Amino acid sequence: MNSSIATAPSTRPTGKRGGGAALDAKGGGGGLGGGGGGVSGGGGDPKKGGSTGLTAALATQIASKLNSTEMKGIIQMTERIKKLEGYSHSLNEAKEDTESRLQATESVKEFLVGKLRDTEMALKRTIDSANETARQHQADQEVINFLDSRVQDLEKQLSEALSSRDNAEQVRYVRGERR
Repeated sequence: MNSSIATAPSTRPTGKRGGGAALDAKGGGGGLGGGGGGVSGGGGDPKKGGSTGLTAALATQIASKLNSTEMKGIIQMTERIKKLEGYSHSLNEAKEDTESRLQATESVKEFLVGKLRDTEMALKRTIDSANETARQHQADQEVINFLDSRVQDLEKQLSEALSSRDNAEQVRYVRGERR
């Protein structure tokens, strides 16, 4: 850019009308100020503390003090501002979209973490229950083995007792016949 664009506009009259750029009462037209408050910089509603904007007389006076290079520079800056405002707007929309996606992702994450904790607790209870069942099965198996051996011992004792009784009856019968 040339140095006249970076500095304040010259106040010396040049006799040129700004390269034919026309200004309306709000700073529009010719690219000067566009639709965003014009050259005045304050823009906005005077009821809300803003300036009244660029009047036709003020726009004409400013245009009369600028040469065509300065007007072109202002127009280029205005166009660049509009372009950057659009880019800024799209970035803000993308940021808001990303924030909402992040919030949704965090909600899903919290839900899944809660589900995972519940599932882990259920798994722990199931494992504990299975271990308790296995211990109980082992204890039951020991009792069954003990009872089986006891039954076998008692059956053996019964068998011996019956055999002993039968022997005793036979001895009595034999003794009874001999006598």
